[in-house]
Amino acid sequence: MKNLYFFLLCTAMLLPLQMFSQAPTTPASNLSFSSIDGNRMQINFTRGNGSQRIIIAKEGSPVTAIPSDGTDYLAGAFGTGNEISPGEFVVYKGSSYYSTITGLSPRKTYFFRIFEFNGSNFTTEYLTSSFLEGSESTLTNPSVQTSNIVFSDLMPTKMKLSWTNGNGARRILIARAGSSVDVEPQDLTSYQSYSGGFGDSYYQIGSGNYVLYDGTGSNVNLTNLQPNTTYHFALFEYNGNYGKLYLTSSSPENPAPGAIGIQSTDAYPTENATGMNFRSLDGNRFIFDMDYYTANQSGNGEKKNDHSQSRKRSYSGSGGWG
Repeated sequence: MKNLYFFLLCTAMLLPLQMFSQAPTTPASNLSFSSIDGNRMQINFTRGNGSQRIIIAKEGSPVTAIPSDGTDYLAGAFGTGNEISPGEFVVYKGSSYYSTITGLSPRKTYFFRIFEFNGSNFTTEYLTSSFLEGSESTLTNPSVQTSNIVFSDLMPTKMKLSWTNGNGARRILIARAGSSVDVEPQDLTSYQSYSGGFGDSYYQIGSGNYVLYDGTGSNVNLTNLQPNTTYHFALFEYNGNYGKLYLTSSSPENPAPGAIGIQSTDAYPTENATGMNFRSLDGNRFIFDMDYYTANQSGNGEKKNDHSQSRKRSYSGSGGWG
């Protein structure tokens, strides 16, 4: 019985020492932000001397919340983690020196506080006398649209588009055959694109509209088009990567419709050449042409399938075609 009393007494004396951890003494430092997007951003910092840390975020004004010792908070995307004070959410808990904060809204400024702590569950001890704090804004839509669409290198199934870039980081090209593009890209949405993807449902947006380009450049060579067909195009500037913000007619700031252009592909020729003339015949060479004597022997195509763009060719038995 005495041994039992002694055990219980020791347990009672040691229990308070096991209940709480030592609070850290050095806060996190060197706050910076990267990979800023329309709905997320990465927050970077130098760790303090706590075993872990939490990040509290608030939209529009500085964080005021202070974590409570003995409380182990749950973190998540903005608005889903524990709400310590009204509008102030825990967006990260862990041992890393960076975190991608998600669930944010475009065109908003977010404020952050980082608190070091030791322990877990009801033994947590936070360093609250000093902490790291700062703010950063999510991306906004571009304000200057693409312009000056020019068409070149026209063929029955191909064409080249060039344009003047606006002030977005990137831009997408949407095409439709026979009538105007009737959709606009939606914010925070990504679309698949391919320069030869017209008609492929994988690249379709809306009904009958296809995304044929997505990039940072100012031109694209389109393929897989139909001959003698009129194509309508619309170009839209955007910012962002995972959370894209497009400049459209419904953008909340500086709205602008996409830059438009219309161009038809060439038709296939309808007449082949009707004759071929041979002359200057020799033992190992001759010259042939398709309209040396009469112009109407040529077809109505722009080029001839004689392996050159010339209507006149010579053949040498020793040197090949010349």
